[in-house]
Amino acid sequence: MIQREDTKHLFANSMHELSRQKTVEKITVVDITKNCSLSRESFYYHFKDKYDLISWMFITSFDIIMDRFNNYNDTWENSLIAFLKYLKTHVDFFSSALLDSKTNNFFDSFFSYTVDAMVKSVMARYSLNRLSEGWIFQLRFYAHGAVNMATEWLIHKAPTTAEITAHSIVDSMSPLMRELFP
Repeated sequence: MIQREDTKHLFANSMHELSRQKTVEKITVVDITKNCSLSRESFYYHFKDKYDLISWMFITSFDIIMDRFNNYNDTWENSLIAFLKYLKTHVDFFSSALLDSKTNNFFDSFFSYTVDAMVKSVMARYSLNRLSEGWIFQLRFYAHGAVNMATEWLIHKAPTTAEITAHSIVDSMSPLMRELFP
């Protein structure tokens, strides 16, 4: 299992490196595998295509942030700051992935995964088996705003810091959301 994780990370690191040289749209699986000296067969063993790799890269990084919030009693704002800083560290890659017309499903994945992670977090934190429709609506509503603002901040390379952006995203939370994500 460790081998598989290491291999996946090698492909991810290769993708990050290549995204500094060209857009995600122009990066091929051959480019990714040559850059990290691994075979195409190995790539396809782990991922169905480069877009699957992009989704895995996002999910892996977002899981780390959610783990920080869920298991270390960090504040939601601090967790958002850490996530935004991670995105900014890889701004070329994530901007390119979000702007690539073929990866517009990446934005949908970004939103869907954010909602799923938030639902799981609330259920675990409050020992619930399911959430009310009202809570789910609030989570989805908040996630739409948060994901869109984070995307806009990243793509347009806004001059505000991760701290200011995260504070603004948290400041826009409804009272229920503030209760659920302290």
